Amino acid sequence: MRNSLILILTIFFQIFLIISSEEIKLTYDDTGYPFTSVCFGSNNLCLSLKLDTDYIESLVHSSSSKSSVKNKYDSSASKKSETMKENVEIKYNSKTLKGDLIKDVIQINSMEIKKGFFYSIKESENDILDKIEGILGLGYPNTASQEKNSLMMQLYVNGHLDSKIWTIDFNEKNGKILLEKKIENNAEGFELDLTNNEEGHWILPVKSVFLGKNRKKDENIEFDKDTKIKISTNEIKSSIDLNLLKKIGEKIFKNLVDKSECKFEEKDKKYSTYFCKNNNYDDIKGISLIFGDYGIYIPKENVLIKNDKEYEFILGNYGGDKNNVIGMDILKNKQVVFDCEKMKLGLYGQNIFNVQKEEKEEESIIPKDDDEKEKEKEKEKEKEKEKEKEKEKEKEKEKEKEKEKEKEKEKEKEKEKEKEQQEQQKKQEQQQQQQQQQEQKKEENTEKEKSGGGFKKFMIFVVIIVALFILWNLYKKYAKRRGKMKFPFISYNDANVNNVNGIQLISDQ
Repeated sequence: MRNSLILILTIFFQIFLIISSEEIKLTYDDTGYPFTSVCFGSNNLCLSLKLDTDYIESLVHSSSSKSSVKNKYDSSASKKSETMKENVEIKYNSKTLKGDLIKDVIQINSMEIKKGFFYSIKESENDILDKIEGILGLGYPNTASQEKNSLMMQLYVNGHLDSKIWTIDFNEKNGKILLEKKIENNAEGFELDLTNNEEGHWILPVKSVFLGKNRKKDENIEFDKDTKIKISTNEIKSSIDLNLLKKIGEKIFKNLVDKSECKFEEKDKKYSTYFCKNNNYDDIKGISLIFGDYGIYIPKENVLIKNDKEYEFILGNYGGDKNNVIGMDILKNKQVVFDCEKMKLGLYGQNIFNVQKEEKEEESIIPKDDDEKEKEKEKEKEKEKEKEKEKEKEKEKEKEKEKEKEKEKEKEKEKEKEKEQQEQQKKQEQQQQQQQQQEQKKEENTEKEKSGGGFKKFMIFVVIIVALFILWNLYKKYAKRRGKMKFPFISYNDANVNNVNGIQLISDQ
């Protein structure tokens, strides 16, 4: 049970190592060349090797070499080291090297090549090689011996590559080698068949070149059918052969040539320039290289050297009469697919465009150079400022409208107040009228009362008299019934009574 668990864990660990080894990280030196770490020998000596797509084999410094680098390969320190060939003459960048062909353990990340082949350099005439720890050759292997010595083919033979295809992402911040064809971020790009080449370089046929961002017939320069361009990680700056250099230079510096301010200079066999003096850097354009239906736009900063002091502009060729190179300045932030099975090479990423789409559209879809980008940014900033100004104006207008609305509201309020005041005045007037009417009625009533008061008194007096008369008659009748009658304040007797007007009076004796 314990052994089975260990076996399962081992299998899972190996699977994890295989999965984790799919990406080989890249680093860059100060000049922009890409490097990666590769370990050699049973003692696991890890060295930082420079990537070189112009070379096939891997090179490291022998412990016996005079190189100034600290980390060197010592065959005696590795138990599995075998020297296959001694004192072999090797050419690198047209320089002759001497070293031994070694078979030993090679390891990248967790991927191990138990019997890997590489060269241990003892003598070198290459000053650049003497300053670095080694070379990782990624060139196209044409022969069986080249495949045997190619590190990527050795990874394929040892089962770390599913096919003879790998991708290098030259991202400045997160560069890596992917052990498969993998294009990230849906980048625009193309793949073309490689041209026949015995040197092991990755070379593509280039069709034409035109200036700037818009292709025009008078600016388009058609190349010969056999014109080729090399994809090289061993060159920082891209270059163009002398004949094309003259044609393109005349096109780029057309206005300056007319003023006799430009001339072609061939300084030596390895370095030629189209030299101009001018203080207007904005007049100069970049170029677009056309590969079949696709193109790569190269900003002027990648093909021109600007000298601020003398205002010199140089379009250079850095490697001989026929050396068309796409260097690291153009490969930067691009993804490159190296396909040894179909003999193809693919380029994806920044400044790559479809020519057919570009021809159909009125405006170019080619990315613009930095100066133009800055100009556009400035224009955009100005537009934004104008928009902000317009927004401010609109805000002011809105404020004015709001003020007008407030004024209208105030006017309406004033009108309402006036209406209220008018209504109050009307009410007051009505109240006053009512009071006046009431007072008039009161006065009329008082006058009526005054005029009708005597009559009332008279009537009251009459009523009292009538009432007294009625009472008197009643009393008289009562007195008759009793036989004698007394009247207040009158003394009389029953014998002497006179009848006066029906009233019996008492006579004097």
